[in-house]
Amino acid sequence: MAQTQSDEVGATAHRLMIARNVGAASWFTGQIEAAFKQYSGKVDERILAALLEAAKEAYRPDLLQDDMTRRLAKKLTADDMENALTWLETDVGQRITQAKKSVQPHSTSSVRRDMPSA
Repeated sequence: MAQTQSDEVGATAHRLMIARNVGAASWFTGQIEAAFKQYSGKVDERILAALLEAAKEAYRPDLLQDDMTRRLAKKLTADDMENALTWLETDVGQRITQAKKSVQPHSTSSVRRDMPSA
């Protein structure tokens, strides 16, 4: 019974992640790659390539989404997640989701700002 309840909470958390479009985490790998390009010619290319591969592995979108889903399932009750899903399906919930999508960062400026200069 506890496993079934846990599975249901996990499935609800997954639905909430999809509804919130948190899959947008996948843009991050491209942002990292673009930020690393600024170091080309300034840092040994082998080191740069190794660091980039490590960053890509560390920030794999599927792993990030799985981690966020598990955290949601632990922090929110099934009722809370269902209420959030219901709200996201309302007109205002959909408008906010669309607004969030339209302002998703597409430049590397925020990533570069946080990285040390070469």
